[in-house]
Amino acid sequence: RTPCSSVTPEYIASNISAAPSASQPAETAGVAATEAPVVVFNRTVTVFRAPMFGISPESRARRTTGIIDGLLSLGGPGVVTTQAEPQGNLLLIDGELAVIITAADVDRIGGETLEVSTQRAVAALQLVINETRESRDHALLLRELLNAALGTAVLVGVVMLVLFPWAKDIYAILAKPLLAVL
Repeated sequence: RTPCSSVTPEYIASNISAAPSASQPAETAGVAATEAPVVVFNRTVTVFRAPMFGISPESRARRTTGIIDGLLSLGGPGVVTTQAEPQGNLLLIDGELAVIITAADVDRIGGETLEVSTQRAVAALQLVINETRESRDHALLLRELLNAALGTAVLVGVVMLVLFPWAKDIYAILAKPLLAVL
């Protein structure tokens, strides 16, 4: 037997998944720390790295994504603001709470501070809002649908005139009233 052969997969799994002790912060625990990105419309807004009020980072990310989706579906101007609180920095969309970034969520290995992390999240959230504004503007969607329908009708008319000689007679009949209106 080699010295490493006594290390079983169960031993590795139990040591990797062990929670950090109180004297060992999550940042130094390495593999025990989990990261959960908040992804909205394929954009990462922020990454949660620590539980808050007993809620895991994964649950926080899932809930935050749902909250942001709900706030975006309401419409509105889409103004993102921040507010400093003892728990961390709050990101608000049109005055409604969207995200809470805590000091424990900061990527300390990457040299981030709470303020830098907050500003990155604000920029990402504003980008998501700006990019999805068109998808939430029903009047714009209707106008573009009508433009597409008109373009399709013109194309069909031109193809009919070119491919079917008898279509010219129909065109002449339909064009007279239309030209009189214009």
